[in-house]
Amino acid sequence: MKKLDFGCGSGGYPGGDGVHPRDRGSWLEKYGDVDTLALDIDAGAINRAKNRICNQTTFVIGEGRQLPFADNSFDLVHEWGTLHHIAGYETAISEIARVLKCGGTLLACETIDDDPLYSTCRTLTGNWKGYKIESRFKSKEFLVQVEKYFHIDEVDYWYRPLIVDIPSYLFESYPGWVIGLYWQFIGSRIGRKIGLLPLFARHVTIKATKK
Repeated sequence: MKKLDFGCGSGGYPGGDGVHPRDRGSWLEKYGDVDTLALDIDAGAINRAKNRICNQTTFVIGEGRQLPFADNSFDLVHEWGTLHHIAGYETAISEIARVLKCGGTLLACETIDDDPLYSTCRTLTGNWKGYKIESRFKSKEFLVQVEKYFHIDEVDYWYRPLIVDIPSYLFESYPGWVIGLYWQFIGSRIGRKIGLLPLFARHVTIKATKK
């Protein structure tokens, strides 16, 4: 199976939406191999990822709206929190679909503006750790774009209190990440049961199949 990590950054987060807090390795650390390509536009981030990811992943510098790969190149594309940093993210979604084989899988997680408080903070900061937020969208808008090219098989919504992200935003705090993961995993389960999600979701994760 040939895999692409779209927007790998410096190697991925030590956990993620939908991941149990005990499972803290990034996707590339867990699944990267000789069959995996990882792409990012930031050369510095790529260099950090090369030093961090100790497997046979191949790293490529490239633009998400014009991927340097042939049509139908991959069986799976992993995208975790990259599209909202791309102006005209819709084009990037079409590029992901182009390089995926028919029947290929998209695993994606995106930051969304469903939570009004979180949306306001994103507007005020305008970036995440120096990376500008170029595109803003709610979960419904994002899913509409994905459905142009994919059958969506699974959708899940995630929430955690804003205060948990403050240490992570200001500092490279691994304990802050762990606390956030526990808040997110447990708090989101409670939020689903009492009907607060997706109304106050901050992230959406999907699994989709290319049409």
